[in-house]
Amino acid sequence: MTKQNINVLRSQITTISETSKIDGRGNNAVYFSSSKKQAINFDKIKDWYKDKNSLLYAPKSADAFCIDSKGNQIFIEFKSGNIFNAKAIKSIVEKAYHTAFIYLDLSCQIFDEYRRKSHFVLVYSQGMANKFLQKGDYEFAPALQQIVFKLRGFVPKANRSSIGTKLRFLEGFLFTKVDIMNLETFESYAALNIPDYLPDKF
Repeated sequence: MTKQNINVLRSQITTISETSKIDGRGNNAVYFSSSKKQAINFDKIKDWYKDKNSLLYAPKSADAFCIDSKGNQIFIEFKSGNIFNAKAIKSIVEKAYHTAFIYLDLSCQIFDEYRRKSHFVLVYSQGMANKFLQKGDYEFAPALQQIVFKLRGFVPKANRSSIGTKLRFLEGFLFTKVDIMNLETFESYAALNIPDYLPDKF
């Protein structure tokens, strides 16, 4: 990665908590995650990338980028709302694709090297999932399983006529690993696997 691009990424260093902001400003701000581990606000990198390349339409992106204790590149997408519908799933997968290509462009990594050490983590709200379950709007476990299938590239035969056929091949193609976690699981994962500070070089 060039020094210029490293500086661009480092200019957006914040905390995981800040990248998970849901609403509000200042003392009224609401954050999804409470983790104070360092991360890069990839939403802002996406905005910079659009301006730099004079793109007509803004790409989408994951919320955060960080490096775990093993040197893996971790891209994190927080979803505090409903993720159990085709529109939400399509948006998540578009964010994964756009994020991967933006980072590949910035890092100048060989694709195989990038993929080997890149993980994508989707963090959802268990409370929100429980609300849908209680309403009877969704069968939570099958819906969650369907999202995992679509992110990881496996579409059950019965669902191959769905949007899932267009959203395949992320795990093993753009990322070596794709995880979906509720917030509690993610907070434990971050505490154990993500250092307090980002390394000097990415």
